[in-house]
Amino acid sequence: MDPANDYGREGIKRGREKGRRRKNEENRARLSSEDIWKILKSSAAVYSDLVWGNLW
Repeated sequence: MDPANDYGREGIKRGREKGRRRKNEENRARLSSEDIWKILKSSAAVYSDLVWGNLW
């Protein structure tokens, strides 16, 4: 069965409302640390690939 069905419709509705608010707050806080490093690393990797690809 779907894991979503275990919660029941009422729980899902409430969870979504709470989850949206909580996610927005968490994402703002989390973006400042973990995600910036992930973005920097991935963009640096892409950039270096482009640079080295163009040089060689």
